[in-house]
Amino acid sequence: MKLRVPHFDTLARTLAPSGSSLAREHWIIVGVGFVSGLLLWLFGLLFIGPRWVPGAFGMFVMVHAGIVSVGSLPDEWISRRLDAVLDRWVRGKRGGACYGIVAFSMFVGSELSDLFDPRDGLLSGWSFVEDQVWEHVIGFSAGSITHMISAAIWPWQMLAQSGALVTAIFAGCCWGVYSLARVWLPSPRFEALPKAADVATPPAPPSEPDAP
Repeated sequence: MKLRVPHFDTLARTLAPSGSSLAREHWIIVGVGFVSGLLLWLFGLLFIGPRWVPGAFGMFVMVHAGIVSVGSLPDEWISRRLDAVLDRWVRGKRGGACYGIVAFSMFVGSELSDLFDPRDGLLSGWSFVEDQVWEHVIGFSAGSITHMISAAIWPWQMLAQSGALVTAIFAGCCWGVYSLARVWLPSPRFEALPKAADVATPPAPPSEPDAP
């Protein structure tokens, strides 16, 4: 009996969620980018360290693929959550959308690195639970605030740790991925959304004169 292996296009069409604005070819590109970024980030986390620059690039590719895929879904809960993330990190920020996506990927990478830290992370046992309960009680996480500040100034952090050449190469690679994705893939709106007060309301129609 011959085992039939499904074609890659058929698999992509089967796994693609219904209602998405991405075509089958788009999902193949997004899937390859996400898996490649995940493998690169995991390799750095497990064998080199969380500050490995190619690992940070892998996290950027993975986060960008996630933004494109979630942004293609219908206006449901998860896409509304993406709008909140883009408003906080990307839209209307200095440095442009690419800078904001890199900053968000740096934040996500730092949070995940802390989560899987063998000493203080998820695998540390009861101490991790105590930390999570305490952060829930006080309403914020000091570690997350530190990660957010570091992510917002990621070029200066990378300059201090890896030098100007590595930082320039990293920024160029991220810009290249961002630019190609804007050409090849339907992407969410990265520009600042107009506020309700800024939207011009049409003038009211003139009222008819009262009858005598």
